[in-house]
Amino acid sequence: MTLESTIKRLRNGRDIFPNMLDAIKSATGSIELISFIFWRGKIAERFCDALIERANDGIQVRVMLDAVGSR
Repeated sequence: MTLESTIKRLRNGRDIFPNMLDAIKSATGSIELISFIFWRGKIAERFCDALIERANDGIQVRVMLDAVGSR
């Protein structure tokens, strides 16, 4: 197996966010989300809902946001 076959390049929110949400929904042990930017809006609500759902399912969820980029 080559490195290129194990890494998928994600270039923008349309590519990145669905993959991140799938990873959150399939987590079985813990979730650690670190972000320099976290905005208001529908995508932020989807992330919050997914993280809350996993926490309610007993998954340990930790979130760290940058104080400047995530005001």
